[in-house]
Amino acid sequence: MKKIISIAVLLSIHYISQAQKTVTVQAGISRSKLDWNIIPPGIKIFNKTITGQSVFVGVDYFNLKIFNLSTNLGYVRKGGASDIMYSDLSGNYLYTKTESATLDYISFNTAVNLKLPGMFSPFISAGPRVDILVSSNHFFDSFKDNDELEKISYGLILGGGFKLQLARLIAGVRVDYLLNADDKVAEHKSNGTATATVADKTYLVNAFVGFRLK
Repeated sequence: MKKIISIAVLLSIHYISQAQKTVTVQAGISRSKLDWNIIPPGIKIFNKTITGQSVFVGVDYFNLKIFNLSTNLGYVRKGGASDIMYSDLSGNYLYTKTESATLDYISFNTAVNLKLPGMFSPFISAGPRVDILVSSNHFFDSFKDNDELEKISYGLILGGGFKLQLARLIAGVRVDYLLNADDKVAEHKSNGTATATVADKTYLVNAFVGFRLK
């Protein structure tokens, strides 16, 4: 996967430098949940969906009738929610509060977009993706302290949507699923055996606008 990402980056730079380009801005939401599994006894936490932010800037290029390439750089929040019970120092129950475990990433992707020709153009897209962890909240501190939190995630971005093309302007909506090559965001091991694993499931819903350069 690392070689595929490297090749995709080099090809993107080559085509961006030579082809007619459309500069795009995407903004919307991420919908994410975690498969946080404590082994044993098999307790799962933070498996409720949360809504985060998703923002990208990018370039569409090598624009032909039925497909084009695109490269995007942006920010994505991932995570999940869980109902946490709080007690006093004596162990007496106080209250239950919904808490969120969150991870913030800088995300890079490059994709092939297959589209129908015309002013109103549905499309599907797929390509390699790399996410670089930039921050996490306190629920991940134990993983961070033991250097068990993955700093880089590789995978694919798979999506589709539609766009409206008006001369040099485009606008539209897209939905993308972030498929990970390695599902684990974090893993704690004791004596070589995993005692806690964390994986994410994330998809994005973004509106976008673009302007075609001469």
